[in-house]
Amino acid sequence: DTPDEDNQPLESRVRENRQHGSEGGEVGSLPYPYRCDVYSIPQLWFAPTQAGKVVTSGSRRYRSGQGGTIMSQAATKPIPVPDAISAPFFDGAREGKLMLQHCAACNAWSFPVRERCPHCFAAKLEWRPASGRGSLYTFTIMHQVMNPGFASSVPYNVAQVDLEEGVRMVSNVVGIGNADLRPGMKLEVVFEDVGENVSIPKFRPVAG
Repeated sequence: DTPDEDNQPLESRVRENRQHGSEGGEVGSLPYPYRCDVYSIPQLWFAPTQAGKVVTSGSRRYRSGQGGTIMSQAATKPIPVPDAISAPFFDGAREGKLMLQHCAACNAWSFPVRERCPHCFAAKLEWRPASGRGSLYTFTIMHQVMNPGFASSVPYNVAQVDLEEGVRMVSNVVGIGNADLRPGMKLEVVFEDVGENVSIPKFRPVAG
């Protein structure tokens, strides 16, 4: 008798997938949603909420908070689609502002987006513009192309940035070579236009 594939451990199904699958094709008898090669799962650009959908778009460019273009590059990558919860974050990014939630009860900042303050659990979170300044906590360098849209970008960095407000944000550091990244270096926010009316925050070294 053939064992019921739905009762097989996930590890064995993924192992079979990797041995017999091809990117984007049917794989053995694996049930949905495992009918793809484990290495073809696409990476998503930074987004402050996991609830949003993604679409693809064309060109991208980086803007400072004052709206100046500092970099341009053609690409096709997943683009975050703001939802009701994350809309204030993306509305601010489009205007060149880094928006964070602030608790009116305990005066603490929070990120990522949530409905209650993680410090005092009060439902008194308000959106406020942050300073946009911080420091590099740590980073990793991506060499593998997990999605064709990233082919022209590898190797690229994925960074954790400690903001002055006391929250940590995952983003990318731009305007500097990966070899020159150093934990603790001072950073400031810039905004990348990634689609129609959609911008996301990135960070660059503070001049001087």
